[in-house]
Amino acid sequence: MPVTLPLELQHRILELALPPLILSRLDERAQLCKTLSLVHRTWTRVAQRELHEHVSCANEASILELTAVLQRLYLFNTIIRDAASIIDEPTFRNLTYLYVRDTGFGSLPADLRLQTLLLCCVGLDFHDKTFFAGLSALRILGLIATVPLPHVADNLPPLLRHLAYYDVDWEESDDGADDDEARLAAFRAAGEKHRPTMAKLAQRLDSCTTNTDSGERRPWSYVLEEEVVRASGRFTVNNEDDFDLEEWAWSLGA
Repeated sequence: MPVTLPLELQHRILELALPPLILSRLDERAQLCKTLSLVHRTWTRVAQRELHEHVSCANEASILELTAVLQRLYLFNTIIRDAASIIDEPTFRNLTYLYVRDTGFGSLPADLRLQTLLLCCVGLDFHDKTFFAGLSALRILGLIATVPLPHVADNLPPLLRHLAYYDVDWEESDDGADDDEARLAAFRAAGEKHRPTMAKLAQRLDSCTTNTDSGERRPWSYVLEEEVVRASGRFTVNNEDDFDLEEWAWSLGA
């Protein structure tokens, strides 16, 4: 006779296993999913799906830790040493959510089904215009201290609806102007040169969030804000030093 938990306990386990709004609960959620699959067989398929479709990787140590877990679960014969090789494994072709932090990152496979991609302090070759080309299903993208937005804005996925970015462009500022009026004119000119690109991007976005820990914004960021609002989207300025990409993504239904 199959084991059946009291309904209230089942409800509590499911409630706690729902995607969290804070990063610190990801480990707890994974443990609850595994517990649920052990004590309630009818939910095994759901728990297994949740465990492998939502993955967070922070620096090499966490990637190696994930490798060890996967070797136990799937009997992998090869050692996975970086985020790019993790993505290349067949097990991860059905990933819908990926968060990578504090590491380098290579190219992505063309058939990846990611709907949410969060990159924080990740080294990318932003001159590679094809990096996001294979992410045809991507709806939510977070780029914090990863790549200057103007370099990739023309090549973001067509289904992208929600974007968060770090308000910096890695370009030298023009300090040559002698007075405030000249500096303001130079600032506006710097923004206007990006308007066609930002207007095109804004047409696809339902929401856009900029994060700046210094309180200063770049010319192209103001232009993007104008274009997002003009396209009836929602634009948010976040000045928090500890802006949490995952909390932002979960608030959008990731």
